Amino acid sequence: MKLVASVPNVVGLERARLIARDEARVQNHFARSEVARFDGHVLEWHGNTLGIDLRSERARLELDATEVRLTMEYGLARTLPALTRRDRYEAHLSAWLGDLFGRDYEQHDHKVFCVGFQRTGTTSMLDALRRLGYFGHHDVPWLLPSIQAGRPDLSIADDYDALADNPIPLLYRELDEAYPGSRFILTERPTDAWLRSVRYLVEDWAAEFPMEEHIYGVRRFDPDVYRERYERHNHEVRDYFADRPSALLVIDITSSPGWGAVCDFLGVPVPAEPFPRSGQQAT
Repeated sequence: MKLVASVPNVVGLERARLIARDEARVQNHFARSEVARFDGHVLEWHGNTLGIDLRSERARLELDATEVRLTMEYGLARTLPALTRRDRYEAHLSAWLGDLFGRDYEQHDHKVFCVGFQRTGTTSMLDALRRLGYFGHHDVPWLLPSIQAGRPDLSIADDYDALADNPIPLLYRELDEAYPGSRFILTERPTDAWLRSVRYLVEDWAAEFPMEEHIYGVRRFDPDVYRERYERHNHEVRDYFADRPSALLVIDITSSPGWGAVCDFLGVPVPAEPFPRSGQQAT
């Protein structure tokens, strides 16, 4: 069975290609193999879901200058659930496409880097920045080898106005030097709540991934090690920007999400829509 959704290509073909290219990179990193291929016009993948909450057997994303079209194929085991919820599933797919390809992004004189650790609201914050007109990407794990080699590849920041999630929090010093005038957002949440959320991530979803081992220095979840690393990172970011408060916003969007502080910090109008609440499958 197939589900099909499409949206107008508002971002333009060049940016649509960047989105598809980097979604394929994320797919292949987390699958630890080549499950996604992009030829400049068509992105095909199997066995994973990009940023979509609906696991399929195979999918195809087609780009042209006017439209983005997504086809998802379901095998026998998933056909009945997909059929019974077809309208809701296709609406979900259209919304996902619209978030990525259906926005008219603006030109900004600065970049925004979200330097809070994973599970601190990074997905919601990046979604918020997109709604504010920033062309952004969430999660760039394929940079890890260059970081481990001591030569971080920052070129991804040439393509986007905003970046969030791993390993961006590790690169705030390098990004600050390479892109003067950038703004940095440190998303935080109470440590115990963060530990519960990140434990789910590393034990049930991303067990023994190289990124987590690089950040925390251990192969498996250790609450004491994770607590120390998380709190040290937040302290170091605050300390680094201590004499430039206008360059850093520290915010807990898990307890009080809202546009006010973010829009004041960036100097942009408050949009007429709720602040996004994304990535909450495990809190």
